[in-house]
Amino acid sequence: MPTLIRQKTSKLCDDPSFATDPDLRYMAPVTLTTWNGVVTKCRNRFTPEQRATFATSHRYEYDMARVFEAAGVSMLVRALKGGLTPAPRRSSGLGPAASTT
Repeated sequence: MPTLIRQKTSKLCDDPSFATDPDLRYMAPVTLTTWNGVVTKCRNRFTPEQRATFATSHRYEYDMARVFEAAGVSMLVRALKGGLTPAPRRSSGLGPAASTT
């Protein structure tokens, strides 16, 4: 079950806000190089219309999560293996989530 952040980075990888994020200073240079390669591939592989469709579908997913949160729907997440547990566990970044452990 992907999170909204994971979906955003997949569907909107060429969003200019990623390139100007101040937290990039914490990323390893090799990771940034890989990311920039992915962005270039995305721009070359998909048309502007296709990328607009990705952006629209991400907006719908975000809006759906908001509706679920407002309706009190519990979200499921999988607990991390190896004894590590996220605190607090949140599946979408919008509300608390139940564990599947």
